[in-house]
Amino acid sequence: MVSEINELIKSLNSWNKLTADPKVNDFKSLLESILLSLGSINDSNNYGEDEILEEIEERMLYLVDEEFIDEDLLVMAIVNFVKERLEDTIMKQGDMIVTDENLLFSNKVDLNMKHRLSNSLNKLRNNHFYEKGMMELDQWKTIVSTGFTRSNRNRWKEERLEINASELEEEIGEIPLEILEILADIPIIKLMDLMPIDQIKDLSYEEALKVKNEL
Repeated sequence: MVSEINELIKSLNSWNKLTADPKVNDFKSLLESILLSLGSINDSNNYGEDEILEEIEERMLYLVDEEFIDEDLLVMAIVNFVKERLEDTIMKQGDMIVTDENLLFSNKVDLNMKHRLSNSLNKLRNNHFYEKGMMELDQWKTIVSTGFTRSNRNRWKEERLEINASELEEEIGEIPLEILEILADIPIIKLMDLMPIDQIKDLSYEEALKVKNEL
């Protein structure tokens, strides 16, 4: 069963394969920025792309399983983070081109600087920077539009609910029968708000009666 986090990792790999090298947005740098945005403090300088992808996946699973962050909320935040980073690259470079062009045709710089600016602008034009940047952005939008459809996101949500219900049922089955009989009239959600299920499992007969009377 492919989870929403799995789909994100697959989408990042697909984007890398479908965009031509050399990229305007370096793939490893993009992955490192994602990892940093997830609050990871691991030094990824010596990691390869596959290792950073594994780190991203592990970090996201930790945030979902241990910090109880909603998986869809987390994944879509990274999806949008990537889109905004690709857009930002185009915008910043565009601003730089406009600034350099204005300086080139002004009296604020000497001939030597104008020569350097002219070479820099020609290099950007010859490398088709804008076209490549837009292609990389469009490719990401296409991948997201086909992978993260509303129906897929709803399906992932239903699967998560089923898994959670199954795990909860299994844990409830580990509570001693005499304790379950005492607490039978208390909704399980209300009971779990009061204490974790592991603590419920360890209640003595007297403690269970006290909990029932308090609620």
